[in-house]
Amino acid sequence: MADEKKRNEIHSLGDLVEGALEAHANRHIDRGISPGWSSLEPYYRVCKGMLCLCGGYPSHGKSTFIQAIVMNVTRSDEWVWAIYSPENAPLSRYVRILASQWLGVALSRLTADDIRQACEELADHIYIITPMEKNMHLDYILACGEKVKQSRGQLDGMVIDPWNELLPPERGPMNETDHISMSLSKVRRFARDMDIAFFIAAHPPKPMLAPDGSFPRLNSYSFAGSATWRSKSDQILLVYRADYEDSVTNIDVAKCRFSDIGKVGAVDLKWDWATSTYIQLGADNPYELD
Repeated sequence: MADEKKRNEIHSLGDLVEGALEAHANRHIDRGISPGWSSLEPYYRVCKGMLCLCGGYPSHGKSTFIQAIVMNVTRSDEWVWAIYSPENAPLSRYVRILASQWLGVALSRLTADDIRQACEELADHIYIITPMEKNMHLDYILACGEKVKQSRGQLDGMVIDPWNELLPPERGPMNETDHISMSLSKVRRFARDMDIAFFIAAHPPKPMLAPDGSFPRLNSYSFAGSATWRSKSDQILLVYRADYEDSVTNIDVAKCRFSDIGKVGAVDLKWDWATSTYIQLGADNPYELD
């Protein structure tokens, strides 16, 4: 048994050549899929096996941005998602927001038929994880994702939003940075073993505002245990809205581990307040904006 384990864990390049050739021949699959905005696509693509950190200040739109990606990818590629998002309680309200995003109907104009239609169309694609308080820890959330895959037969993506809504484990002598490092390593292994895209939303520490009241720009080191977040994440998206009243939102791709799926760069999208969706700016924008 020991020899069998060694053979499975140690590979020569000769063992790997066929898999590499197959991946090379299907490189369009390896590059992931569009997030739903062609302006963002050169910098960021949704990829299975990747851990994506989505960071931003409260109310700057990181949660709705992740939800918009979920909707876009579900619409284009029929993905199945498991979502842990306790801040989006109560569920009755959260379902209405998802229905608004899915149908592109303003929340204030949703009808009962709209909600029913969205729930029917998303029934096999969106699974909401709502553990009891004592189970709000990382291992339990990951186990729920596995259950979705076992029962549904498919799981393409998971979301933890936000990270600080997980119960801290008993760390003992371990400091916060080491704990975050170990936890993110676990999530990244899970994403690769399960072959899913994994999103984590995280808040930066309380910022020191500029004299004019504006928020400082974020970077990939703007989070507790900062070096760990940057080193462990495969992709980092920073969502920034300079003026809360302004719907223009900057999406900064601050890290992309693999150059064949993206690159560092930033684009502006317009947040549609009515439907909590993001609209591409520019001449190829298919939407009419007021």
